[in-house]
Amino acid sequence: MRQRRCAALLLCAPLVAGCGTVRRIAFAGHSRPAAPLQVSVWSGPRAVSLDPSRLRPGPVLFDVANQSGRPQRYVVRADGGRLLAQSPAIAAGQTAQIKATLHGPDSTVTAESTVHGGDAGSLAHSARVRIAGRPRTGDSELTQP
Repeated sequence: MRQRRCAALLLCAPLVAGCGTVRRIAFAGHSRPAAPLQVSVWSGPRAVSLDPSRLRPGPVLFDVANQSGRPQRYVVRADGGRLLAQSPAIAAGQTAQIKATLHGPDSTVTAESTVHGGDAGSLAHSARVRIAGRPRTGDSELTQP
């Protein structure tokens, strides 16, 4: 019995000694990531509109409503034409969400019509989002429990 206690003490001593010695990470001076901004995208038969159309750099969640009467694929491109995000084909009357991180100075949301559900499409309409100001952080946002 005494040997078991000694063996248990020898095995558990390093574990107990290690408790509480973990160094804490200091978060002071580090910004939290920003929550995504919601941007409404409405696509009709002749136009695409965005609300709001001016944003600060950071993550964006585009809520797309396709009211064009035909399937559409939506693309978010940077000013130089670089692809940031795209949606699958959205049926007429349906909605979807696209997530992208916009850095600025300008980004464009483009609606492309799909041909028989395929990947080939022709440029239909586009709307421009203006990106200006300093990047957003989540430091001033309330945290959820």
